[in-house]
Amino acid sequence: MSMIFERNHYLRQIISLSKNGRVKIITGIRRCGKSFLLKTLFTRYLRNNGIGDDHIIYLALDDISNNRLLNPMELDSYIRCLIKDNSTYYVILDEIQRVFTIVNPILTEGKILLTTNEVISAVRNAWSKYQNMTDAYCRTRSTFSSFRLANGNECVVNSNGTSYTCKFSYDL
Repeated sequence: MSMIFERNHYLRQIISLSKNGRVKIITGIRRCGKSFLLKTLFTRYLRNNGIGDDHIIYLALDDISNNRLLNPMELDSYIRCLIKDNSTYYVILDEIQRVFTIVNPILTEGKILLTTNEVISAVRNAWSKYQNMTDAYCRTRSTFSSFRLANGNECVVNSNGTSYTCKFSYDL
């Protein structure tokens, strides 16, 4: 038998602010119940108050099946496809910090570059020294290696095999 901690105080706070049109960010230490609060308790509240499942969009961005949604362009497109009318939708994005950051296209010759927050400075340094990642790979083989993914995007990996980032680019 599992025990459920209802977290009524936090649930009431979310409910009271749910219609103000602002983004809510739930923070806390690992494994303290943030996802449970939103996925189970808040979703149950919404359903009990007449909100249909088609108006509750829950995405676990740490789930490998949602990897393509780490690209903010894909995430935006996916969510927009799920919205079918002008009524209220509840979009719950678990682990949103995993979504790549968009680097200003003015700084990248008209390309939109997506990268993880942890490596923006490392990738910027590589881009400032070399025209493209192929050039960077050829000149710094001991530091970086890069390879093309099946979808044409490029993944950059450091020499000990730990993946730093993937670079996605889109022409404007």
